[in-house]
Amino acid sequence: APDTEDFNPDDAAYDFVPGRAGAAVRLDASLPLFHPTVGRVEPEAGTIELWLRPDWNGNDGEEHAVLSAGLLLHLLKTTSGHLAAVIVSEHLDATTVAATDVASWRGGDWHHVAVAWQEHGNLELFVDGALAASSPLAARWTAVEHSYGLLLGTSSVVQGDGLVGAVDEVRISSSVRNPSEIRVSWQAGTAGT
Repeated sequence: APDTEDFNPDDAAYDFVPGRAGAAVRLDASLPLFHPTVGRVEPEAGTIELWLRPDWNGNDGEEHAVLSAGLLLHLLKTTSGHLAAVIVSEHLDATTVAATDVASWRGGDWHHVAVAWQEHGNLELFVDGALAASSPLAARWTAVEHSYGLLLGTSSVVQGDGLVGAVDEVRISSSVRNPSEIRVSWQAGTAGT
């Protein structure tokens, strides 16, 4: 995006690989992508979607941070082989997790992932066009730390190697996209493959 040019290295610093629509960018903790969240990611409601091609197997026993928005929203693959969307409350007194087993994932395979949240509603995790997990949003996520922005390929708090994989077709919505909209996004990315 044009407003990320002051934060990210030139394109030449990144490895681009065949993606779901043109080229995808390969990311890890040493070379993540930053995207501003002001006017894009709000605590009341939203959806972040992306195509993800990990270079690791889901049962590798390691943690991989896929993304974070501010300090309080995270998407990561856990050491136990789960993909987890996590929202921590602003006062660090509550946490909501929506997680699904991805131990069967194999490195090099593409997966469509979406995280949606609604204050006084649910935290939802979609994988490959289907709702994989949903939890009542107990964590009152009342503020976005915009100075941290949206980090793709790493996390604002989780240490380690980061994603170690590729992302493509990242979409940020300021509303909760419904299951049929998520399914359409997934189908669009699988067309012709």
